[in-house]
Amino acid sequence: MALDLNDKTANANNLTNNSATEYTADTPFAASTITAAVTIAGKENLTAADSASLSITANITLMCWVKFTALSTLQMIMTKWNNIGGDNRSYTFYIDTSNNLSFSYSNDGVAQDTISVAWTPSTETWYNIAISWTAATKVGQFAVNGVQQGTDQTGATITSLFDSTIKFQISGKDEANMNNPFGGKIDEVRVYNTARTIAAISGDYNVELVGDETGLVAYWPFEPLGGGGANWPIMTGKKFWGSR
Repeated sequence: MALDLNDKTANANNLTNNSATEYTADTPFAASTITAAVTIAGKENLTAADSASLSITANITLMCWVKFTALSTLQMIMTKWNNIGGDNRSYTFYIDTSNNLSFSYSNDGVAQDTISVAWTPSTETWYNIAISWTAATKVGQFAVNGVQQGTDQTGATITSLFDSTIKFQISGKDEANMNNPFGGKIDEVRVYNTARTIAAISGDYNVELVGDETGLVAYWPFEPLGGGGANWPIMTGKKFWGSR
C-alpha cells in the first residue's frame, strides 16, 4: 500500500508528498486503512498547488483526523498561510502552545484575526477536529469527534478571506521554510467552502465520503475510495450507497 495523494473531488487538488510516510498500524475508523505520518523534527508535509477551489474567500470548514506524538507546542495542521518573504496569509487551522484549537485568518494577506477554544488532548489518541467559520457573522465553531468545543467564537473585525497565491499545506506553514510543523498521524483531510453546522459535522466525521458532497472542494482520505473495511458502502450504479 501507499499514500493515495489524489483529491477525491472533481477539483483535482492532488497532493505532492514531501517525505510523509504511510501509517497503517491503527486507523481512526473502520473504513480507513491508510493514514499519513509526519514528524516535527523531520518537517515532512504534503502540499496542493494554489487553485480556484482552495482560494476560499468567505465561509469555510476544515476537518481532519489527527493523532499527536507531542503536545504543548505550536503545530500548524492545515494552512494556506505565508508570512515570510512577503505577506500572503489566508487561513490556518492549528493547536497553540496551550493545546487550544485555533483558527487564524486574514482578509488582506497581512492583518489577521484569531479565534480559539480550550482543549485537553492526549498524545497517541485519534481525534477528529473541525473548524467551521461563517464570514458575515465572524463566528467560528470548533468540534472534536463531532461535538462542539466551548461556545461560538467571534472574531474581531474580519469578514472575508484573502485570496492568497501560495500552496495549501498539510503540516506546517510558510512553504519551504516549514515553520511550526505538525507531528503525528493525519487522515481524512477535508476542505469545504461552506460553514457546516455541528450537526452536519457530527453526521459524517467518522465515515469516508463520496467526493461530491455539498461544499466539499478538496478531500484526501489517503486511500482509494471503497478500499476500506467492512463498513464501507457498496457501489450501486454510479453512486456509492450504504451506511452514510
